[in-house]
Amino acid sequence: MEAPFSENERAALHSLAEMFQDKKSRDELRRLVHEGTTLREIILAYKTNRRVVSTLKTVGGLIILLGGSVAALKGLGLWPK
Repeated sequence: MEAPFSENERAALHSLAEMFQDKKSRDELRRLVHEGTTLREIILAYKTNRRVVSTLKTVGGLIILLGGSVAALKGLGLWPK
């Protein structure tokens, strides 16, 4: 029986599994591999997820900054009524 992953792919999968600290995430990765998801698909999904999380954090930070600026302007009496 042919191995579904090459040595390099297997090493990449182990590295990917180490990035997931909780058991639930590792189990999800294991489930995806058993379902036949390719390594390329797994890495692409991981990168996309990371970009989405990063974008959401940036947008959240900007909203907090904007809220702080408005509060400061209101505190100084410079915000229109």
